[in-house]
Amino acid sequence: MIEFLIGFPFALAGLWLTYAGVQEYRSQRRVLAGTVAVDARVVETGIEERQRSPADDGAYFVPHVRYQYEFEGETYESEQVYPTRTRVGYPYRDPVREIVTRYEGRASVTAHVDPAQPDVAFLEVEGMNNPLLFATFGASLTLLTGVYALVLSFA
Repeated sequence: MIEFLIGFPFALAGLWLTYAGVQEYRSQRRVLAGTVAVDARVVETGIEERQRSPADDGAYFVPHVRYQYEFEGETYESEQVYPTRTRVGYPYRDPVREIVTRYEGRASVTAHVDPAQPDVAFLEVEGMNNPLLFATFGASLTLLTGVYALVLSFA
């Protein structure tokens, strides 16, 4: 019985991570499927340092790439690098520097625009496998918790 009480929260967390990862991955794929590539002009690049919370001393770093693009005669501006609406943050500066370096000093880049929402654009199509990593970790956690409970129940 104690195995169940110990393992149940871990199994639930694993199932939740799996569900959240798969849903985010599907959402990103839906966004990617309906986009149109347009020329964009980089206006500004940099690295933003943000605090996690007022009580937390830890900082994280976010790529800042502002660009302008035209779609159907209208001019828009965006700062979205990835198709996800949440801004991707990193605990270290180096990965962010790698992203920002791809756009520094470039006048022209390719942005991807959703024709249904032309004010929503992003730059990076590849490299957003984090939702699959979440889902894999969640599935592994659930599986290992189940195996742990079975082994203990037969011991």
